[in-house]
Amino acid sequence: MQLIGLTGSSGSGKSCVSDELRRRHFPTFDADFEYHKLIEKDGPCARDLAQEFGSDILLKDGGINRKKLADIVFAPTNNRDERIAALNRITHHYVSDRVHEWLFACQKSGARLAILDAPTLIESGLDRECDAIIVVTAPKKLRKERIVERDHLDFASAQRRLDAQPKEEFYTERADFVIHNDGDRTALITQVDQICRVLLRKNDR
Repeated sequence: MQLIGLTGSSGSGKSCVSDELRRRHFPTFDADFEYHKLIEKDGPCARDLAQEFGSDILLKDGGINRKKLADIVFAPTNNRDERIAALNRITHHYVSDRVHEWLFACQKSGARLAILDAPTLIESGLDRECDAIIVVTAPKKLRKERIVERDHLDFASAQRRLDAQPKEEFYTERADFVIHNDGDRTALITQVDQICRVLLRKNDR
């Protein structure tokens, strides 16, 4: 079985690529979705985050108020990189455990390809477990617009999110495949099909 990493900066439209791969019946792990599940209620991950960033981020049921957490982590102050690193250190530990449980299930099922969709694939070190990496890119203006619409943010907040992320080259220099997602659905599907053909041929060797 080949493990294929899927990543890219926020607003690149990575979820559209993930949806296309899922439609082709490849098992797909959505790291963002699993992270949200981990922090939506009281648990070890939520408690570790509250210990790091303060109890004000907790909801009444012990889950995490994601907006308050984001406001703290991405605030444009001098130690922002340290806050992002702390967030990643805590969350990667818990998400990685879920990834390995899922991988075991994929291997047992006889899957040919499995897709690990993770925005911090490289930062977490999970890229080292992948046989190939797909990176999704998009123009910066379009990425900002997508973040505003998706997360209901103003443009200044969206810009802070983008400023806090690595440059596009951080992703593309580590990519085996790059998908350009400028909003043209037909072009996106064509790129996904081409990559799938290459990966499946490798799997058949």
